[in-house]
Amino acid sequence: MDLTDVVKAMLVPGSTGLLMLGLTLGLALMLAGERARRWGVGCLAGLVMVYWLLALPMTASALERILSTRLAPVAVAEELQGETAIIVLGGGTDTFRADGIGLSVPGEATALRALEGARVYRLLGAALVIPSGGPGGEAGKGEPESRVLRRVLEANGVPADRILEESSASSTREEALALARMLSEGDLRRVIVVTSPTHMRRALGSMAAVGVDAIGSPSREHTETRRAASPMLPNERALGDSRQALREMMALVYYAARGWLAPIPTP
Repeated sequence: MDLTDVVKAMLVPGSTGLLMLGLTLGLALMLAGERARRWGVGCLAGLVMVYWLLALPMTASALERILSTRLAPVAVAEELQGETAIIVLGGGTDTFRADGIGLSVPGEATALRALEGARVYRLLGAALVIPSGGPGGEAGKGEPESRVLRRVLEANGVPADRILEESSASSTREEALALARMLSEGDLRRVIVVTSPTHMRRALGSMAAVGVDAIGSPSREHTETRRAASPMLPNERALGDSRQALREMMALVYYAARGWLAPIPTP
């Protein structure tokens, strides 16, 4: 486990790791003596308030709106005719194993990105589709995300001979570098990046930083089959959405600090 893994596990607001860390610190302060007790009470009270707020659907929606670009999904085929590559970025998979048999399935983000990639392919007709993502699942021991994406793409009308997998990258930065190499080897003049709205800013910025001039076609952020929830009642799904949005914000800051992002045109 490297420093990045520690940050993801322990320091992202809304995560179980940060919750346990805060509870431990608060309890330790309360037991440390009278002078430290008020700090312990404040720590625990603040923790409750933060997690309550992050578990509200309206908070999750607000954070997602902050991250989202104002890009609309690609809708006009005539402007994109020619040698076009549709890059579909993986967004996580779940892997299950029992008795030596394994199964990898797309998470919500990956499934919705694949559906958008298939839609854009049907719109354009003859584009090359590049699903991207290395080994997924817990601890990266599952099938490559590109393989899982491929199955969804093929099931939704993308021919197998129009799919070229990128199966090694484990981060957005690595995907940008690997895809830049792949694109430089072919005569692909137009590139469409398909990913979630909250990830689009980092994806396009990372591509631009390695010299790939791309346009975005965002997928849905959430499935239409999701059960509606009251915006004022906390729930676990909203907490997960808030955690993911805050994690993406932290990633944007980190990428910018490393010089891995370039400006993207605003619509």
